[in-house]
Amino acid sequence: LNAGAYVVDAKPNNNKSYLSEFIDLSLYIVLPFKFLAGPLENTDLIKQFEKINFRNSFSKIKIATSWIILGCFMKFVIAHRLTPLNLIHETKAIESFFCAFVFELKFYFDFAGYSFIAYGLAMLVNLKLTLNFNHPFTSRNVVIFWHNWHISLGKFLQRYVLYKNVAIFGSRNGKILFASSIFLLSAMWHGGTLNYLLWGTFHGSVYCLFIVFFKRKNINNYLSVVAMFLFFVIGRMFAIDISSNRLIEKIISYFDYKSYIISSERFYVLLEASIVNINVYFIIFLFLSLEFFQVYKLKKQKYHLFRRPILTIPMFIFILIFGYNTGELLYARF
Repeated sequence: LNAGAYVVDAKPNNNKSYLSEFIDLSLYIVLPFKFLAGPLENTDLIKQFEKINFRNSFSKIKIATSWIILGCFMKFVIAHRLTPLNLIHETKAIESFFCAFVFELKFYFDFAGYSFIAYGLAMLVNLKLTLNFNHPFTSRNVVIFWHNWHISLGKFLQRYVLYKNVAIFGSRNGKILFASSIFLLSAMWHGGTLNYLLWGTFHGSVYCLFIVFFKRKNINNYLSVVAMFLFFVIGRMFAIDISSNRLIEKIISYFDYKSYIISSERFYVLLEASIVNINVYFIIFLFLSLEFFQVYKLKKQKYHLFRRPILTIPMFIFILIFGYNTGELLYARF
């Protein structure tokens, strides 16, 4: 996709030799900070290559380091201690829902953590990558969520799919349906299996319903939080299970009230199976609570609170003492 973007956007530069342009393209494709898992950058990034250097002011090093510490904390202290794959075989509604919930947490802390590490490392050599996540779980609707989750992918699809083709559809409803279908395209890019088909259909349908019926309505904040929580988890349930038969069994179980009955002992077993250390759930709760506090009380974005010394110092200590690397990563492998 990145190379394709270069072919679309590339313009001749008479001041550069073909060898120099080839080197720029190669670096653009395999740039270490984004090569493993993004962010998905367009070719504007090449313009920054001439500014690459290791000379930085103390304030810039401090900012870059704060992003690296935040990313390492999310990835190596939290994400690597979540083990939702142990629950993937559960087919009862409440149990498969819990599995998807833990998977959603793992995806967030793993992928966002990696993105922040890449963002900070690139900053140390004077490159500015896309900030790939911006408090997605605090989003009040699906439109805001997709502006805050895997931001670089959203921008890529807007630039090369939506904006280049939406004019073909004359009516407003046609444009909405086309925009909704892009979620299906994105999902099937991950793989041509039933789970990705359902995942893309689900996200596209929810997006379409919101734009048509709910966008102009004043929805209660608490209802928005509950609705978005269900949106996160159910969407993840579709995405994670590549076994079609098991996924269908899970979906059917949601219409069986008995699947919602669970004993406290059984729930504790699920808790223990889903995480290396049960205390990490407290850290996750505290982390997400601080995110909501920052966004809705402090009115700040871009993890401002988490990059203050009052939090970066404790996080750095936690990384040194409790950093945990299984080598099992969702988007990138260290």
